[in-house]
Amino acid sequence: KKKKRMPKYQRLDQEKTKRSKIDDNDMEDGEVSRLYRDEKKYVIDTPHGPLTVSVEPGCDPEKQKDKPIWLTYHDIGTNHVTCFGSFFALEECRIFKEMFCILHIDAPGHEEGAKPLPSGYKMTIDNLSEQIGYVVRKFNK
Repeated sequence: KKKKRMPKYQRLDQEKTKRSKIDDNDMEDGEVSRLYRDEKKYVIDTPHGPLTVSVEPGCDPEKQKDKPIWLTYHDIGTNHVTCFGSFFALEECRIFKEMFCILHIDAPGHEEGAKPLPSGYKMTIDNLSEQIGYVVRKFNK
């Protein structure tokens, strides 16, 4: 039998990104860490608690000052891997990774392996948006 070829939009440039094929509908918990194992993470202290910022593989925001920064912030109930992983794994998105240093912000308690938030912690849209300023100042170009 002839092996069915995967559509182009699902193929990955594994040599460049070191990621495996992913499909949001089939992603299992154990696969999440494997997809982004090469990324660099920063923990930024804010008045509303620590914030995890992950750098898309292939960029170092502290060394590559010539690349503009592209910030992402995931949807509710997701994190940067489950929200953006399959998008940035597309071959067609390689141009974005070449042109920008892509930083993914995970809301408190949404990063992989996150511990439960403290009792009484209030996550508001104002708190979340204020935290973005701390990320911008950390990587200010």
